[in-house]
Amino acid sequence: MKNSGIEWIGQIPEDWEVKRIKEIADVKISNVDKKSKENESEVLLCNYVDVYYNEFISSELNFMKATASNEQIKNYLWKKETLYLLKILNLLMI
Repeated sequence: MKNSGIEWIGQIPEDWEVKRIKEIADVKISNVDKKSKENESEVLLCNYVDVYYNEFISSELNFMKATASNEQIKNYLWKKETLYLLKILNLLMI
């Protein structure tokens, strides 16, 4: 084992490397909102709650409907056998 150089990770196997996700993956931040516009195509949105509350994502889930531009569809369409990481925000309401 060796020190990872990152305090909260601690020790890692000797032959591992520490890299940022953006160094080894195509990182895309979605700008598809939950609104529907007349001049866009209807899409189904998979939100973080769909992932959080379900063991598997399948077409049988009741996804939210919205619209997206052709460019957004091209950039954010889910592809089979692709790993997706979701950023989940926890908000404290006072």
